[in-house]
Amino acid sequence: TEEAVSVCPCSEGYYRNTNDTNNSDEPDDGCTGKPSCVQNLIVSAKGMTFIELQWTKPLDTGGRTDLYYTIQYRDSASVDSKSVTVESQMNTVRANISGLEPASDYLIDVISENGVTDQFDESALCRVMITNTTGDSPPGPPSLVLVADVYIVWQPPSSPNGVITGYDVSIYRRDDVQNANDLSFEATIVLYEFSDEDVPGGGGEPLVRVRAKNSAGEGEWSAEVSLYEGEVFCVCVCVCVV
Repeated sequence: TEEAVSVCPCSEGYYRNTNDTNNSDEPDDGCTGKPSCVQNLIVSAKGMTFIELQWTKPLDTGGRTDLYYTIQYRDSASVDSKSVTVESQMNTVRANISGLEPASDYLIDVISENGVTDQFDESALCRVMITNTTGDSPPGPPSLVLVADVYIVWQPPSSPNGVITGYDVSIYRRDDVQNANDLSFEATIVLYEFSDEDVPGGGGEPLVRVRAKNSAGEGEWSAEVSLYEGEVFCVCVCVCVV
């Protein structure tokens, strides 16, 4: 007679992996549980479009060796999240999230998982949250540059990509940019009264262009504008005759 194989049922909160066709647990394997939370989660590096995370593996792996992690992340202004799966058995784990928007706040969850966590409700899994902001990208060009009488006037970029920290104004002769007179201004300055002394010597047409700066560096130059063909401010003088 054949002896029946006895299968010990698992206690509540413990399971065998029976869903993975390649790595399923045997009927007489021990029951296992969910892992504890990751430890020491930090942002180890970041740029304009990426955030790199680092953490230490959970103290309790649930009695399994198939540990992995799910990273869920979303822009703080959005309700839709994306996810990345990281498989690692190392004590220290590093993972990179890419394709992010510059100068944006992100909410990031790192969830500890193993071969039986798909049998738990997601709300029961151990997760650690961290928030971080991606770096700035250089700003776009000023949205408007014009010359009015003796004034160079500009407006902030429509795409600042962060906080504008200043502006560069470049005055030069056509075809002689290398000998430009470059001036720098604080972020609050959007107008400059120029004089003939600001214009480099030479025979080409005098031109001006402006660019903005932020923490990521210098942005694009605006389109060049002729220095002596701008609008003229209108000054009205009233004369009273008695």
